[in-house]
Amino acid sequence: MSKLEGKTILVTGPAGQIAFPLAARLARDNEVWGIARFSDPATRQRCEEAGIKTAGVDRMIAARHPVLLGS
Repeated sequence: MSKLEGKTILVTGPAGQIAFPLAARLARDNEVWGIARFSDPATRQRCEEAGIKTAGVDRMIAARHPVLLGS
């Protein structure tokens, strides 16, 4: 299996129990962006300390954004 590196990856809900370890591992060799509401500043900080670039978004805005929909 080849190693995933040098990519830009978008992870939704990067602070979750499943997503956080995956996003943190991917961030070692890739540019990983995590989008979420980040209502708890400590959660956002934890992601950023793991190398995940964060962006706070409202779910309704994200659902209509062409880039997030792949259009």
